Amino acid sequence: EVHDPERTAPRRFQVSLADLRRLTGLDLPPDKTRERLKRLDIAVHPHSTEIWEVAVPRYRLDVTRPVDLAEELLRLEGWEALPTPLYQKAVPYPTLSEEDKRYELQEALSEALTGMGFWEVRTPSLVSRNHFPPGTDAGLRLSNPLYEELAYLRPTMIGSGLEVLAHNRAHGAVRFWAFEWGRIYQPEGEEERLALWGWGSPPIESLGTTLPTADYFLAAVRACLRRAGLTWQEASFTEAQGVWAWGVRFLADQKELGVAGAVSVAYLQRFGLATQTVWAAELPLHFWAAPPRRLPQFRGLSYHPLVIKDLSVFVPEGLSYADLEQAFWQMGYPYLRAIQPFDKYVDASGRLSYGFRFTLQADHTLTESEIQDFLRQAIQAAERLGAVVRKPEDF
Repeated sequence: EVHDPERTAPRRFQVSLADLRRLTGLDLPPDKTRERLKRLDIAVHPHSTEIWEVAVPRYRLDVTRPVDLAEELLRLEGWEALPTPLYQKAVPYPTLSEEDKRYELQEALSEALTGMGFWEVRTPSLVSRNHFPPGTDAGLRLSNPLYEELAYLRPTMIGSGLEVLAHNRAHGAVRFWAFEWGRIYQPEGEEERLALWGWGSPPIESLGTTLPTADYFLAAVRACLRRAGLTWQEASFTEAQGVWAWGVRFLADQKELGVAGAVSVAYLQRFGLATQTVWAAELPLHFWAAPPRRLPQFRGLSYHPLVIKDLSVFVPEGLSYADLEQAFWQMGYPYLRAIQPFDKYVDASGRLSYGFRFTLQADHTLTESEIQDFLRQAIQAAERLGAVVRKPEDF
């Protein structure tokens, strides 16, 4: 066996106590620090009170720099010894302009409508005379239109969506739920509006329930108004002619916030949809005020480790994942931070099981007894609902 002193001799480098204090955030007395390093088999050779040369055993391949020493000292001191963060002051956040607030509101509403099953569409502002509501003759005509199908500026957005609906229906579509941000044009000026259309069964099959088309559509319109921070009253109406057969006007301080209802047969005939029931809404945006922006909340990262624990249970018929998740939250366990699904399994006998992944974190390092206490409570909560813990032999 060949002994090579260069390969076995301790690794030496200089370190400053001031640097170690800066890296750890701790007040490190020289005597205590030397004693800590000695426990790690690291020899200390002081050049002065604050400057040391350390000799690290060769088997400690992970300690090659002062920052590695700082990490080892932190590990020995314990996370509890770290000082309170200095960045818990309120973080200044830029003030948004009214235009930016309006944009954020539109983005939030678009996301909400998409989540309810609506598709966003884009249609041109130039339309044919068919788009004029029945009984309306006045409109803004281009002085030099290319052709009659695009000769007018639209007085309402409802016809634009009906045109798209007729096209989709002719190509086999069985439902049409859409919205559009756009403008209408009147002799007195132009105006931004949000338009919605609903035809066919509501797009909610995945939720396992069915709502009447009218109820679903009006609920979507009300959700938009609520998200915009508006309060309103509703007044039902019927019309002998025009765009609407009947519907609901949304009012606030004697001003109309929008209209939603069933499109009239006379208007539907212009687009070949006379035999259909189509719901539509048109909401002017100039009454809308973007709600106060919810600023992000900042907090310091915890110094204490996360604990991840999994639990799989067989569930009786009719018991959903959401029922069990709610039961776990209702336990009120103070250190439960998150619940996530990680498995759904049906065994050979047809029993259904769900897998739950729990994330725990406290203001201290959780002990094994605390972790087991949580699991015991979780199992009891599941068993009260009729669930049975999945044993190792069931996997």
